[in-house]
Amino acid sequence: MIKRHTRHGNMINYQWDGIDRFPAIWDCADRFDRIYVFDPADMRNPKHPFLPATNFYFDHDVNLPENPPNDFYFIGWHIPDRAPIISAFGKAAETLGWKLDFNIGSINTDVDTLRRFYPTENIKIFIGVRSFADNLEAAKQAKILIDFKTPVHNGLSLRPFEALGYRKKLITTNTEIKKYDFYHPNNIFVWDGKSLDDLAEFVAKPYCELPPEIYQKYSFGNWLRYILDIPPHQKITLPE
Repeated sequence: MIKRHTRHGNMINYQWDGIDRFPAIWDCADRFDRIYVFDPADMRNPKHPFLPATNFYFDHDVNLPENPPNDFYFIGWHIPDRAPIISAFGKAAETLGWKLDFNIGSINTDVDTLRRFYPTENIKIFIGVRSFADNLEAAKQAKILIDFKTPVHNGLSLRPFEALGYRKKLITTNTEIKKYDFYHPNNIFVWDGKSLDDLAEFVAKPYCELPPEIYQKYSFGNWLRYILDIPPHQKITLPE
C-alpha cells in the first residue's frame, strides 16, 4: 500500500541495527528496492545485495555549552554480557574522581536486580525509555562520550557520530572504529575493557580537529541525500 503512494514506486530501508539482531527484515526484504546496512558483516550476507551506510549525527543542532558539567556520558540498555565492563568503568571513575552521567535502562528488569549488576552509585538505573532528544541534550553536557559495544554486531552505533558532530572525544570498546576515515587516536580511545592505564593520558590530550569534509560526510543532511540518491552528496562506505 505504501509503495503505491511513493513518487517513483521506490521503497528504501535503512537497517539501523544488525540483521541478525532483527531478522524480521527477511520477511519483507524483497519489497524494498534498496536496503542499507551499517554492519560490514551484513554486506557479506549472500541472501541479499545490501548497500553500505553508517549512522549519522544531526547537523541542525550543534550548540554546545562552553563547560560541560560531566566528564563522561553513556546511555544504553542492560545487556548482561557488557555489564561487567560498564561496572568496571564506574568503579574506576569513582576512584579517580571522574563525574559520570551513566544511565542503564530496562523495560523488563526491576531496579534492585539491575543494581546487583551495577553496584556503584555513579551508574544510574531507569525503567522504561527515554527520548532521543533527551539523549542528545545529555550528550552535550559531557566532555567525553562512551560507547560500550553490544556483542551482537560490529557496526558503529550512533554514539561515535554524535561525538564527531559535537567535536567531543570518544571512548569505545569497538575495535572496528580504527578502520573508519574519521578515526584519530587523539579523539578516539579504543578500550579493551580491562586496563585503564592509558586512559588518563588520553583524557588530557586536546581534541584534534578533522577536515571539514569529514564532518559534512557523516551529517544527517549528507546521509539523507546519499540514501535517497539526491545529488550532491558524498558516498558513504563501510570498511572491508
